[in-house]
Amino acid sequence: MFGKLLKHEFGATAPLILMLWAGLVGFAGLSALFWELCRSLDIFALPLSISTFFFVILAIAAFVVVNVVIIRRFYVNVYGDEGYLTLTLPVKRSSIIWSKLVCGSVWLILTGAVVAMSVGVLLLAGNHSVIKEAFEYLRLIVGRALESLRLSDVFAAVVMILSMLVELVDGILVFYAAISIGQFFTGHRLLGSVLGYMGIHVLTKIAESIYSLIMGVPELSSGLINLMIRVVPLDAASGFNLQVSMVLYIVVKVIFAALLFLFSDYIMRRQVNLQ
Repeated sequence: MFGKLLKHEFGATAPLILMLWAGLVGFAGLSALFWELCRSLDIFALPLSISTFFFVILAIAAFVVVNVVIIRRFYVNVYGDEGYLTLTLPVKRSSIIWSKLVCGSVWLILTGAVVAMSVGVLLLAGNHSVIKEAFEYLRLIVGRALESLRLSDVFAAVVMILSMLVELVDGILVFYAAISIGQFFTGHRLLGSVLGYMGIHVLTKIAESIYSLIMGVPELSSGLINLMIRVVPLDAASGFNLQVSMVLYIVVKVIFAALLFLFSDYIMRRQVNLQ
Protein backbone atom coordinates (compact mmCIF):
# COMPACT_ATOMS: atom_id res chain seq x y z
CA MET A 1 0.00 0.00 0.00
CA PHE A 2 2.90 2.33 0.71
CA GLY A 3 4.08 1.89 -2.87
CA LYS A 4 0.67 2.95 -4.14
CA LEU A 5 0.70 6.01 -1.88
CA LEU A 6 4.15 6.96 -3.13
CA LYS A 7 3.16 6.46 -6.76
CA HIS A 8 0.08 8.61 -6.25
CA GLU A 9 2.16 11.37 -4.63
CA PHE A 10 4.61 11.52 -7.51
CA GLY A 11 1.79 11.44 -10.03
CA ALA A 12 -0.05 14.31 -8.32
CA THR A 13 3.01 16.57 -7.96
CA ALA A 14 4.94 15.74 -11.12
CA PRO A 15 3.18 17.87 -13.80
CA LEU A 16 4.02 21.32 -12.40
CA ILE A 17 7.54 20.37 -11.31
CA LEU A 18 8.37 18.76 -14.66
CA MET A 19 7.13 21.86 -16.50
CA LEU A 20 9.34 23.97 -14.26
CA TRP A 21 12.34 21.80 -15.05
CA ALA A 22 11.57 21.96 -18.77
CA GLY A 23 11.48 25.76 -18.65
CA LEU A 24 14.73 25.87 -16.68
CA VAL A 25 16.58 23.54 -19.03
CA GLY A 26 15.08 25.29 -22.06
CA PHE A 27 16.26 28.75 -21.02
CA ALA A 28 19.67 27.33 -20.05
CA GLY A 29 20.05 25.78 -23.49
CA LEU A 30 18.79 28.92 -25.21
CA SER A 31 21.19 31.09 -23.26
CA ALA A 32 24.07 28.74 -24.07
CA LEU A 33 23.16 28.94 -27.77
CA PHE A 34 23.01 32.74 -27.72
CA TRP A 35 26.32 32.82 -25.87
CA GLU A 36 27.97 30.82 -28.63
CA LEU A 37 26.40 33.03 -31.30
CA CYS A 38 27.60 36.16 -29.50
CA ARG A 39 31.17 35.12 -30.15
CA SER A 40 30.67 35.96 -33.83
CA LEU A 41 27.67 38.33 -33.88
CA ASP A 42 27.05 41.01 -31.24
CA ILE A 43 23.39 41.28 -32.22
CA PHE A 44 22.66 38.25 -30.05
CA ALA A 45 23.75 40.08 -26.89
CA LEU A 46 20.21 41.32 -26.13
CA PRO A 47 18.54 37.90 -26.60
CA LEU A 48 21.28 36.46 -24.42
CA SER A 49 20.54 38.96 -21.66
CA ILE A 50 16.81 38.28 -21.83
CA SER A 51 17.10 34.48 -21.83
CA THR A 52 19.69 34.57 -19.02
CA PHE A 53 17.42 36.84 -16.98
CA PHE A 54 14.51 34.40 -17.25
CA PHE A 55 16.85 31.50 -16.50
CA VAL A 56 18.02 33.15 -13.26
CA ILE A 57 14.41 33.89 -12.26
CA LEU A 58 13.41 30.27 -12.88
CA ALA A 59 16.47 28.94 -11.04
CA ILE A 60 15.60 31.04 -7.98
CA ALA A 61 11.90 30.21 -8.22
CA ALA A 62 12.50 26.48 -8.66
CA PHE A 63 13.08 25.69 -5.00
CA VAL A 64 10.33 28.08 -3.89
CA VAL A 65 7.79 26.47 -6.21
CA VAL A 66 8.77 22.92 -5.23
CA ASN A 67 8.50 23.78 -1.53
CA VAL A 68 5.09 25.36 -2.11
CA VAL A 69 3.95 22.23 -3.96
CA ILE A 70 5.14 20.02 -1.08
CA ILE A 71 3.48 22.16 1.59
CA ARG A 72 0.21 22.61 -0.31
CA ARG A 73 0.04 18.91 -1.11
CA PHE A 74 0.24 17.97 2.57
CA TYR A 75 -2.24 20.64 3.64
CA VAL A 76 -4.89 19.92 1.00
CA ASN A 77 -4.48 16.15 0.86
CA VAL A 78 -4.51 15.58 4.63
CA TYR A 79 -6.37 18.45 6.27
CA GLY A 80 -8.23 19.91 3.29
CA ASP A 81 -11.10 18.66 1.17
CA GLU A 82 -9.15 15.59 0.10
CA GLY A 83 -8.61 14.64 3.74
CA TYR A 84 -11.98 12.85 3.86
CA LEU A 85 -10.61 10.34 1.37
CA THR A 86 -6.97 10.26 2.48
CA LEU A 87 -7.68 9.63 6.15
CA THR A 88 -10.13 6.81 5.38
CA LEU A 89 -7.53 4.78 3.50
CA PRO A 90 -6.63 1.48 5.20
CA VAL A 91 -3.08 2.59 5.98
CA LYS A 92 -1.26 3.95 8.99
CA ARG A 93 -1.03 7.71 9.34
CA SER A 94 2.74 7.32 9.49
CA SER A 95 2.70 5.73 6.01
CA ILE A 96 0.90 8.79 4.65
CA ILE A 97 3.55 11.07 6.16
CA TRP A 98 6.37 8.86 4.88
CA SER A 99 5.02 8.85 1.33
CA LYS A 100 4.77 12.63 1.25
CA LEU A 101 8.15 13.06 2.95
CA VAL A 102 9.95 10.74 0.52
CA CYS A 103 8.25 12.34 -2.48
CA GLY A 104 9.06 15.87 -1.34
CA SER A 105 12.67 15.01 -0.53
CA VAL A 106 13.22 13.38 -3.92
CA TRP A 107 11.73 16.36 -5.76
CA LEU A 108 13.95 18.83 -3.86
CA ILE A 109 17.10 16.76 -4.47
CA LEU A 110 16.33 16.32 -8.16
CA THR A 111 15.47 20.02 -8.51
CA GLY A 112 18.85 20.89 -7.02
CA ALA A 113 20.53 18.55 -9.50
CA VAL A 114 18.61 20.04 -12.46
CA VAL A 115 19.49 23.60 -11.39
CA ALA A 116 23.16 22.66 -10.91
CA MET A 117 23.39 20.96 -14.31
CA SER A 118 21.62 23.86 -16.02
CA VAL A 119 24.01 26.35 -14.46
CA GLY A 120 26.91 24.14 -15.49
CA VAL A 121 25.73 24.06 -19.11
CA LEU A 122 25.38 27.83 -19.14
CA LEU A 123 28.80 28.43 -17.60
CA LEU A 124 30.51 25.95 -19.89
CA ALA A 125 29.09 27.79 -22.88
CA GLY A 126 30.44 31.04 -21.48
CA ASN A 127 34.03 30.27 -20.64
CA HIS A 128 35.61 26.82 -20.29
CA SER A 129 38.81 28.10 -18.70
CA VAL A 130 36.94 29.95 -15.95
CA ILE A 131 35.08 26.76 -14.99
CA LYS A 132 38.29 24.77 -14.89
CA GLU A 133 40.04 27.38 -12.76
CA ALA A 134 37.04 27.60 -10.41
CA PHE A 135 37.02 23.83 -9.83
CA GLU A 136 40.77 23.78 -9.28
CA TYR A 137 40.49 26.60 -6.76
CA LEU A 138 37.61 24.88 -4.99
CA ARG A 139 39.52 21.61 -4.85
CA LEU A 140 42.52 23.40 -3.39
CA ILE A 141 40.46 25.18 -0.72
CA VAL A 142 38.60 22.01 0.29
CA GLY A 143 41.83 20.03 0.39
CA ARG A 144 43.54 22.54 2.65
CA ALA A 145 40.49 22.77 4.89
CA LEU A 146 40.32 18.98 5.34
CA GLU A 147 44.05 18.84 5.99
CA SER A 148 43.95 21.59 8.61
CA LEU A 149 40.91 20.01 10.29
CA ARG A 150 42.52 16.57 10.09
CA LEU A 151 39.51 15.03 8.40
CA SER A 152 39.63 12.28 5.78
CA ASP A 153 37.96 12.86 2.43
CA VAL A 154 35.60 9.92 2.93
CA PHE A 155 34.53 10.95 6.43
CA ALA A 156 33.94 14.56 5.40
CA ALA A 157 31.96 13.52 2.30
CA VAL A 158 29.76 11.06 4.22
CA VAL A 159 29.09 13.56 7.02
CA MET A 160 28.27 16.36 4.59
CA ILE A 161 25.86 14.19 2.58
CA LEU A 162 24.13 12.92 5.72
CA SER A 163 23.87 16.42 7.16
CA MET A 164 22.31 17.80 3.97
CA LEU A 165 19.77 14.97 3.88
CA VAL A 166 18.87 15.51 7.53
CA GLU A 167 18.53 19.26 7.00
CA LEU A 168 16.29 18.60 4.01
CA VAL A 169 14.02 16.23 5.94
CA ASP A 170 13.96 18.58 8.94
CA GLY A 171 12.83 21.45 6.76
CA ILE A 172 9.90 19.48 5.33
CA LEU A 173 8.84 18.04 8.69
CA VAL A 174 8.79 21.50 10.28
CA PHE A 175 6.12 22.52 7.76
CA TYR A 176 4.18 19.29 8.35
CA ALA A 177 4.23 19.85 12.11
CA ALA A 178 3.20 23.50 11.73
CA ILE A 179 0.28 22.55 9.49
CA SER A 180 -0.75 19.93 12.04
CA ILE A 181 -0.71 22.55 14.81
CA GLY A 182 -3.21 24.52 12.75
CA GLN A 183 -5.77 21.81 13.55
CA PHE A 184 -6.14 23.30 17.03
CA PHE A 185 -7.39 26.59 15.55
CA THR A 186 -10.92 25.80 14.40
CA GLY A 187 -11.95 28.15 11.63
CA HIS A 188 -8.47 29.68 11.42
CA ARG A 189 -6.29 26.73 10.51
CA LEU A 190 -4.08 28.66 8.10
CA LEU A 191 -3.35 31.31 10.74
CA GLY A 192 -2.76 28.55 13.26
CA SER A 193 -0.26 26.90 10.92
CA VAL A 194 1.66 30.16 10.53
CA LEU A 195 1.70 30.65 14.31
CA GLY A 196 2.74 27.02 14.71
CA TYR A 197 5.66 27.50 12.35
CA MET A 198 6.77 30.59 14.24
CA GLY A 199 6.42 28.76 17.54
CA ILE A 200 8.50 25.81 16.35
CA HIS A 201 11.15 28.22 15.08
CA VAL A 202 11.32 30.06 18.42
CA LEU A 203 11.47 26.84 20.44
CA THR A 204 14.15 25.48 18.12
CA LYS A 205 16.28 28.59 18.54
CA ILE A 206 15.95 28.39 22.33
CA ALA A 207 16.90 24.70 22.33
CA GLU A 208 19.86 25.35 20.02
CA SER A 209 21.09 28.20 22.21
CA ILE A 210 20.96 25.96 25.29
CA TYR A 211 22.72 23.18 23.37
CA SER A 212 25.37 25.60 22.14
CA LEU A 213 25.91 26.98 25.64
CA ILE A 214 26.26 23.56 27.25
CA MET A 215 28.37 21.91 24.55
CA GLY A 216 30.45 24.91 23.55
CA VAL A 217 29.76 24.59 19.82
CA PRO A 218 27.98 26.87 17.31
CA GLU A 219 24.19 26.64 17.14
CA LEU A 220 22.85 23.83 14.96
CA SER A 221 21.07 26.31 12.70
CA SER A 222 24.46 27.70 11.69
CA GLY A 223 24.96 24.56 9.64
CA LEU A 224 27.58 21.85 9.55
CA ILE A 225 30.03 23.87 7.44
CA ASN A 226 30.03 26.63 10.03
CA LEU A 227 30.44 23.98 12.70
CA MET A 228 33.53 22.67 10.91
CA ILE A 229 35.02 26.14 10.62
CA ARG A 230 34.26 27.55 14.07
CA VAL A 231 34.02 24.44 16.22
CA VAL A 232 35.86 24.34 19.53
CA PRO A 233 36.25 21.31 21.81
CA LEU A 234 32.96 20.43 23.50
CA ASP A 235 34.78 20.30 26.79
CA ALA A 236 38.50 20.52 27.34
CA ALA A 237 38.25 17.70 29.89
CA SER A 238 35.96 15.48 27.85
CA GLY A 239 38.37 14.82 25.00
CA PHE A 240 35.64 15.34 22.38
CA ASN A 241 37.06 16.35 19.01
CA LEU A 242 35.73 17.75 15.76
CA GLN A 243 34.66 14.37 14.43
CA VAL A 244 32.56 13.72 17.53
CA SER A 245 31.03 17.19 17.26
CA MET A 246 30.03 16.62 13.65
CA VAL A 247 28.48 13.23 14.37
CA LEU A 248 26.68 14.65 17.39
CA TYR A 249 25.32 17.43 15.20
CA ILE A 250 23.71 14.87 12.88
CA VAL A 251 22.37 12.78 15.78
CA VAL A 252 20.66 15.79 17.37
CA LYS A 253 19.12 16.82 14.04
CA VAL A 254 17.85 13.27 13.49
CA ILE A 255 16.24 13.29 16.95
CA PHE A 256 14.60 16.62 16.14
CA ALA A 257 13.26 15.24 12.85
CA ALA A 258 11.91 12.16 14.64
CA LEU A 259 10.08 14.32 17.18
CA LEU A 260 8.49 16.38 14.42
CA PHE A 261 7.42 13.22 12.60
CA LEU A 262 5.90 11.68 15.73
CA PHE A 263 4.10 14.91 16.56
CA SER A 264 2.52 15.12 13.09
CA ASP A 265 1.57 11.44 13.26
CA TYR A 266 -0.08 11.95 16.67
CA ILE A 267 -2.12 14.95 15.47
CA MET A 268 -3.27 13.04 12.39
CA ARG A 269 -4.48 10.20 14.62
CA ARG A 270 -6.02 12.25 17.43
CA GLN A 271 -6.81 15.82 16.43
CA VAL A 272 -8.10 15.96 12.86
CA ASN A 273 -10.66 18.67 12.15
CA LEU A 274 -11.73 18.86 8.51
CA GLN A 275 -14.51 21.38 9.09
